[in-house]
Amino acid sequence: MKKSAISASVTILLVTVCFRAGAETLPQVILQCSGEQSSVGINAPKDVLVPNRDPNVVGTYTLRGNVLTESGGGTFADELYNLCSTTSTNYVYSTDCSVGRMRYISDWLQVTDAASNDRFMATHKASAYTLDILVIDRVNMSVTSEYLSNQLRTDYDQKNKKVTLTPYLTSIRFVGRCSVVKPKL
Repeated sequence: MKKSAISASVTILLVTVCFRAGAETLPQVILQCSGEQSSVGINAPKDVLVPNRDPNVVGTYTLRGNVLTESGGGTFADELYNLCSTTSTNYVYSTDCSVGRMRYISDWLQVTDAASNDRFMATHKASAYTLDILVIDRVNMSVTSEYLSNQLRTDYDQKNKKVTLTPYLTSIRFVGRCSVVKPKL
C-alpha cells in the first residue's frame, strides 16, 4: 500500500516537472507591429459600406510553437491562429488551414440559394462565416493580415415576386512593419 502510494506520488511529481519543463521550453516570440488597415468589398453591391482606411493601426502577435495569438488589447478577445505552412521566408497562419483564400472566395460567390449556402457551410465548417489569414515575412519583419467576412444580401423583386441572393465578402487587410519585443513584466 505504501509502495503504491509512493509510486503514485513520484509519477505525479514527474508529470508535473515534465509539464512545467515542457511549457518553459516552448520558444515564444512577441511581435509589435504598426501599419495601415484598409477594406474592400469583393463582389459587393455599390451601396454597401466598408470600413474606412486607417493609417495608424497597431497589432501585437505572440508566436508560441504552432500557434499565433493576436492580442485583442483588452477591447476584443484574443484570436488564435494555427500554423499552416512555413518557408525560409514566411510563416502562414490561419483560422482554417484547409482552405486557401481564392478557393474560399470562389466557393462563397457561388452561393445563390439555401441549398448552396448549406453546401458551403458543410464544406467550410471551421470558416463558415469568416476566414482569417496572417502571413509573417521573416526577412522584412512585416505582417499581412486579412479578415474575410462573407455576406449575403437578400433583395425582393416586387414585380416578379422573387427573392434574389447576392453573395459578397468584406476584406479587411492590415499591413504592418514589426519588431520583436520583450515583455515588460
